[in-house]
Amino acid sequence: MPPRARKTTTKPSQSDGNPTDADVSAALDVIETPDSELDELAVVDDADNPIPTELQFSTTRPAAEAAKPKTEATLLTVDGYELVAFQPKPAAWNLLLGSMSRSANAADKSFAMWDIVRNTFDEASMMYIQDRLMAPDDEFDDEILSNIIVALIKQWTPNLNRAQRRAAAQQRR
Repeated sequence: MPPRARKTTTKPSQSDGNPTDADVSAALDVIETPDSELDELAVVDDADNPIPTELQFSTTRPAAEAAKPKTEATLLTVDGYELVAFQPKPAAWNLLLGSMSRSANAADKSFAMWDIVRNTFDEASMMYIQDRLMAPDDEFDDEILSNIIVALIKQWTPNLNRAQRRAAAQQRR
């Protein structure tokens, strides 16, 4: 018995990879419709259900940030390679440090440390750290990364003792 012909999911009209006449017609209809007549796109979720307007929020997003000047950076070196870190805004800094609570387990600590790396180092420095951490025979490990993060925290934190920090907090209230 000869082998049966194999079925394909490609329609004969599309076997050459070109769009069908219906696809071309639909695209031309959209192109030829004036912008003023096109409906505003509805905001929908992944299942194409409309999202109510009271659950839609918008802010003015800043234009793409230009590269920060190195003068605002904290520079450090690891094995002679220069890393560039930028102190986050106070709200972000509090959030990052807050993720290192006393009840944090090892996974929480790892996530918080990487979150600090992602949010404080420039792209090249972050990639360098990631490459070093992922290299199987490299001595760069989480202990060295911890030392780097502790050094940044000390660099970016005012040198106040506990009583001075409490007094400063009282003045802000």
